[in-house]
Amino acid sequence: MFPIYKYQPLEIPESIRVLVLHPAQNLNDPLQCDLVHRHRRQIPLSLDSNTNYYEAVSYAWGDCIFSRDLICGGNQLIKITPNVDSMLRRLRRISKLRNLWVDSVSINQRDMDEKRVQVPLMGQIYHQASKVHVWLGDADQEVGKVFAFLRTLATVGNDNVTLQLIREILVNLWGNTSTEAVDLFLQRPWFQRRWILQEIAFSREAIVRCSTLKVSWEWLVNGLENLRLACEYGLELGNRAIISLHTMCNLHKDGGRILGLLWDFDSAKCSDPRDRLFAIYSLARDISYDKTEGLQQRKQKIHAPLDYNANEDDLYSAFATSCIDSGHFLEILRHVLAFG
Repeated sequence: MFPIYKYQPLEIPESIRVLVLHPAQNLNDPLQCDLVHRHRRQIPLSLDSNTNYYEAVSYAWGDCIFSRDLICGGNQLIKITPNVDSMLRRLRRISKLRNLWVDSVSINQRDMDEKRVQVPLMGQIYHQASKVHVWLGDADQEVGKVFAFLRTLATVGNDNVTLQLIREILVNLWGNTSTEAVDLFLQRPWFQRRWILQEIAFSREAIVRCSTLKVSWEWLVNGLENLRLACEYGLELGNRAIISLHTMCNLHKDGGRILGLLWDFDSAKCSDPRDRLFAIYSLARDISYDKTEGLQQRKQKIHAPLDYNANEDDLYSAFATSCIDSGHFLEILRHVLAFG
């Protein structure tokens, strides 16, 4: 039995940990890796021949039951969740190393000071990744048809989307007009997750994966956009699927105001209440992490408290106070009236 892996502190704030996933011939072979420190500024933005590049992964943690083993450095263990275990097995190559950034492993989750430094960098970390793998979980027998459905929808111009067309596509794939498989697909936990907002918004290229099945992000989101139009015309989906559609179709790379983002993505979930703020900080254009900025700059920006040692009540109070100090009292009141 190997001892639990002991994280070495990152040398400087610009450093990250890259998970170097070892190859294996068989899916069920033990997962093995090395964790290496990399200076983010020295990582290239293209694959070329440099071994320092990495790919990032966007996924839902699932239940925080760390029951699976990831062997690190040949003689230490990192405990991971079943979903991360399945994800790494599918991303593992047969004969080549794979460089990944996986937040649950690449950030020392027990070190709150490290999280305070790394979390503001996550938007940049996902942008600098050569590719982002969106892991939706293991596939069921319907996922292949759902991918085909969305690919077909993606080829249709917005002006040509009709209920009749949608029903014809459904019949061609399933033999009936039921949207049950699509509905269940959109209820997968990843679509409800709050952290995906910045992970996708900052990615330069993304591939969506279910087990061995995959589709490009562009195909997926274009298909979902047309599916949203069909819902406006009367196509019926469940409430959770509708919420997923709303989230996917409201992602925007240029960011926005922090209070606007909180409003638009209120339904997006996170397990830690503090992440309701932390998960969208990178998307906001009007926040600052620095209390020492000049008075004029502070009037234009909202101070973003980021402290995993603070409880959520103190954090929310500090954030609301900062918003009010920046002239957003009425908007804060609107949020309180809408969401409690």
